[in-house]
Amino acid sequence: MQTIYLPTLKQLRHLVALADNRHFGKAAKACLVTQSTLSASLKELEDVLQAPLVDAPTGGSRSRRSARPPSSAPAGCWRTRRRWSRPPRASGRR
Repeated sequence: MQTIYLPTLKQLRHLVALADNRHFGKAAKACLVTQSTLSASLKELEDVLQAPLVDAPTGGSRSRRSARPPSSAPAGCWRTRRRWSRPPRASGRR
């Protein structure tokens, strides 16, 4: 039987932050992590999905990776998860 690895919520949050900020440093700051932690998390996510996710400059030269995720699907997943995890609001009625 083959083991299936799924993305973690942390990895999805990092991907969404990168999509929102379009800058590794700003995304890392938004997630309260270092830029190297964010990069490592996104690399792990690429490994789990077995696909490149972002285009990012590396070593001063352009490569196949830029600070843009290919779609907004991870953002939708993450925002839905945040909505589900919030406690219900009081109705304000007595």
